[in-house]
Amino acid sequence: MSSVRRITETIALVICLVMFVRCVVIEPFGVPTGSMAMTMLGNHKACDCPRCGYRVTVGSSCKTPDDRRGFDRAYHGAWCPNCGYSQLPLAEVPETTGDRLLVDKTAFEYRKPRRWEVAVFRNPSDWSKPYVKRVVGLPNERIQIRDGDVYVNDQLCRKTLAEVRPLRVLVFDQSCQPPQTWRQRWVSGHLAGISALFEDRHLSPLSEIPHGSNLFWPASSVTAEERWLTYRHWLLDEEREEVIRDWFAYNGGAVRHELSEVHDFAAAFQVEAAAGGGVLSLMMTDGRSLVQIELPIRDANQSEPGFTVRGVPPPERLLRPPMLSPRQRHQIEIAFVDRRISLAIDGQEVFSPIDLPADGMRRGVSRPISLGARGPAVTIREFRLYRDVHYTQSGRNGIFDAWPLGSDEYFVLGDNSSNSEDSRHWLRPGVPFDFFVGRPLLLHQPSRWSQWGQWQLQSLDWQRIRWVR
Repeated sequence: MSSVRRITETIALVICLVMFVRCVVIEPFGVPTGSMAMTMLGNHKACDCPRCGYRVTVGSSCKTPDDRRGFDRAYHGAWCPNCGYSQLPLAEVPETTGDRLLVDKTAFEYRKPRRWEVAVFRNPSDWSKPYVKRVVGLPNERIQIRDGDVYVNDQLCRKTLAEVRPLRVLVFDQSCQPPQTWRQRWVSGHLAGISALFEDRHLSPLSEIPHGSNLFWPASSVTAEERWLTYRHWLLDEEREEVIRDWFAYNGGAVRHELSEVHDFAAAFQVEAAAGGGVLSLMMTDGRSLVQIELPIRDANQSEPGFTVRGVPPPERLLRPPMLSPRQRHQIEIAFVDRRISLAIDGQEVFSPIDLPADGMRRGVSRPISLGARGPAVTIREFRLYRDVHYTQSGRNGIFDAWPLGSDEYFVLGDNSSNSEDSRHWLRPGVPFDFFVGRPLLLHQPSRWSQWGQWQLQSLDWQRIRWVR
């Protein structure tokens, strides 16, 4: 009897401990809707694009399980965000349940919520369920949405590069190739200034993209002129160039008013140079300003050009050596977001961010980035172009006039701005501090469908388990 009693007491103790942890420390929450996509996914379907192979995820537009009027609007009008293909086989794919989060309920016991972090809270206008959004406004601030950006006390609120990463939305993935390749998405020629990003003068489409999905520059003299490749947003089906807008593929056909021009862009890619001194040049625009950054390719036996920044004021200080080593693969990230220019090599920022004055007069952009090289042969792999989250002018709070927050209130927005009920819409837009439940810690149970013989089963998607940013 003593051993049975010990086992019973142990089980009871474990149950009590789990209940204590769940009630006081960490609690799981489900995400049924897509208001925070792509950071967190609600109920959705996913398939590979038949044309380019990109993995497309589309969220359900149904608010309840019974809200099925013949077909789901989102799935019916879905398309690939990479190549624009609209005949996706989503009807053949079962729906996947939304993500599940582990929420740290003690996070705000010791500190207040911070700007740009994700939080779980009780909506003052709807106590029936917890909400998860991103904090953008802090107590005693005046918040307004202008041209897709957040303004705090009439000043543009700028994000760091680390804050840009979880909010960026994919525009183009060079690794996912349609049968005709991406030769129409790249033009070649010398760029003399910002006008070349909007005109066809001196630019011509590439006859082919060398080396499959990679971009390649053959060796040249280090004193030669840079050879440029410029990305242009070319629509394959319509055979025309178009400015980049805030279409969000996750919403499929459920939301059709995402037509605003976007101006904040970021890019990430891997670069590898052969031996010899030379230069890799990066040029990016937001429709108003043009920045060109030259990164030297180091060669111990030759004198190499120095690091330069053109078109904008130079950075106040360097944070790491701004150069590339030959025969090594480097990860490059560049962002021109919130009128702030940031650059990182191998995860470390190269210089202190360069902030330009806020300017609402920005042109639509179809050619946001150019890449140039001279000197040794250069190969770029896994090129991806992103845009920043673009907060739509919907709702009533903080749209036409700045919304003043109280001494303990926070303004929250969804990452999927065009399909999110948040502080812009609520009767009581400010979330009091006492209404916060905690901070999402871990995306611990994302799901996917797996094939087991003749059966399809919903299982854990191990590749998407991650800390929430």
